Amino acid sequence: MKPVEVKNTNDKLFTELYDLYEEAFPTTERRDKNGFMEKMLHEPRFHCTAFIHDTIFAGFLTYWQFGSFLYVEHFAISEKLRGNNLGGKVLSQFVKKTLLPVVLEVETPDTPIAKRRIAFYERHGFRIVRNDYVQPPYIEGYPSIPMFLMSTAEIFTDGQVRELQQAVYGIK
Repeated sequence: MKPVEVKNTNDKLFTELYDLYEEAFPTTERRDKNGFMEKMLHEPRFHCTAFIHDTIFAGFLTYWQFGSFLYVEHFAISEKLRGNNLGGKVLSQFVKKTLLPVVLEVETPDTPIAKRRIAFYERHGFRIVRNDYVQPPYIEGYPSIPMFLMSTAEIFTDGQVRELQQAVYGIK
């Protein structure tokens, strides 16, 4: 898997990336196109990485770099390539390249898919650090969503959770 930074909307990978973004995440869990592009173009802490597998677009990972952790905002592998452990390879590669804890939100385990997603992250070194987290809405007027926080950190303190909430609530 070859990582490629996507830095603007003119990048040839942007259209494929945004199409997968819309396909993989419900409206309540994503930015609209203008909001997504605005973050890409104007936020130096925001990173958008596409992954290429055998010359084709395989998926993407977006994250924010904050002082004491990296926050994964969205991660998806193309549906036609799922089930080949590409997601695991991407995630392992991403976690290994940083010395900081990696934090992400995951749906509560109310569905079989959500349970599989939590198990996937656990297999790749994440653990649940909060089960009472609420994701703020990406778009004004949409509801907040109960989520779990997962992290690669052995200990993710209440202070770090507050730091994360301030950072995440400030960007959404």
